[in-house]
Amino acid sequence: MLNIIQISLIITSYLFSIGPFVAGSFYPQEKKQIELFISEKLEKAKTYTKDINPNTVKSVIVPHAGYIYSGQIAAISYSVIPKDTERFIIISPSHRVAIDGAATIRESFLTPLGSVETDTEFIDILLKEKIFEEKREAFNNEHSIEVQLPFIQYLFK
Repeated sequence: MLNIIQISLIITSYLFSIGPFVAGSFYPQEKKQIELFISEKLEKAKTYTKDINPNTVKSVIVPHAGYIYSGQIAAISYSVIPKDTERFIIISPSHRVAIDGAATIRESFLTPLGSVETDTEFIDILLKEKIFEEKREAFNNEHSIEVQLPFIQYLFK
């Protein structure tokens, strides 16, 4: 009986979570490797951001390529966001699914650093607008949001 419950909990958790799809290819697969990579890039980012006042930052544009290509730029971008930021709105492309408007989901996202919950109340507000639709398939095997999450998880714990 215990095994069935454990399997059921794993299946339930998987059904209501997205990813990780590109851990190990776009960014490190292991938690410690991700944390080391991000901490090294953040240290180097200080060189570029020393004159920026985080209180003036309202938004950032961050690349969504593999970390070996864009990790330093991502670190610079995330390092200037005020540390008390509580909500992140990530606008990203869909590389595999056509969308007429904008897609969103209520499920959480998984990375090797853990789970990132979505703001379902805010999503419900968005879904009242005709441009938004809930479309899970737009997020399957999609890396553009996933590669943002470890930086957010690391910096805004």
